[in-house]
Amino acid sequence: MEDLNLLPLHHHNLLPLSNNPNTIRPQRKLKIYGVEEKLDIIDYAKIIGNRAAGREYNVAESSIREWRKNETKLRNQAENARSTQNPNLEKEAFHQKLYGALV
Repeated sequence: MEDLNLLPLHHHNLLPLSNNPNTIRPQRKLKIYGVEEKLDIIDYAKIIGNRAAGREYNVAESSIREWRKNETKLRNQAENARSTQNPNLEKEAFHQKLYGALV
């Protein structure tokens, strides 16, 4: 194998992770994005474009396209999650309002 010090810097990324030539270095680390994160990236992509947003957030451009295609469903999921997050607060406010009306 060549001396690593003689290779240009960009060649270091091409080296295998092990001696096994079939080993491939992943380009992106797998990350699962939540609905709110996806919506933030969608909003950003609407301004600067899918490719630029993908570079900024390290997300595949195809993922952003898919998210934008499903934007309505994502927004509905986010709204449902917000409304079910604090159901006790809503009930408490309702009970206080009802109590105030009765007293």
